[in-house]
Amino acid sequence: ALTQIGLLGGPTPEALAAQATLALGDQSGLEVLTWAEAMPDIVGFIELDRAWGDVFGVVLFLVVLFAIMNTFLMAVMERVRELGLLRALGLTPRRVGVLVLSETFFLTVVSIAIGLAVGFVGHSVIDAVGIDMAAFYGSDSLDMAGIALTDTIVRSTIDVTRWVKISISVLFMVLFSAAYPAYKAGRLAPSEAMRFYE
Repeated sequence: ALTQIGLLGGPTPEALAAQATLALGDQSGLEVLTWAEAMPDIVGFIELDRAWGDVFGVVLFLVVLFAIMNTFLMAVMERVRELGLLRALGLTPRRVGVLVLSETFFLTVVSIAIGLAVGFVGHSVIDAVGIDMAAFYGSDSLDMAGIALTDTIVRSTIDVTRWVKISISVLFMVLFSAAYPAYKAGRLAPSEAMRFYE
């Protein structure tokens, strides 16, 4: 006898219950659960994967933060004479710092746009073709939390909110990492900067 069946519907538990009553008839003892309530193990796997993804993202952001700071600091050191000439021509330290931050901003915006375009192309390919997870395990189906997954093709989806949040976070992270190099650029003394390569 069937003890559990799956229905695709909704979007609310009440609507799903009404659909189940139509499909199965008015039966006493019928309990309608959402997929999250019926399969808490899979919900736990998803939450664990998301948590590890967040931890990995924070570590990656910190590594990128220091790498970008080092890159911009080296870029400032390679342009000491140029920045010193700007100071000698009358630019204030604040304007030199704003110049470095402006360059950083435009480079970051262009890089984010290119990254989003490449990411969208990758998403489109994976969404159209899919990734067969069963091929990694050498079987035709997978089992998770006692549920046999016959459709093992994973396709990509876009979470626009997540993309926007990450893009804004990267922008502010890069600007923050470029703040110290911009400060150093503004503090260059023109007389010392012009003799930097002598």
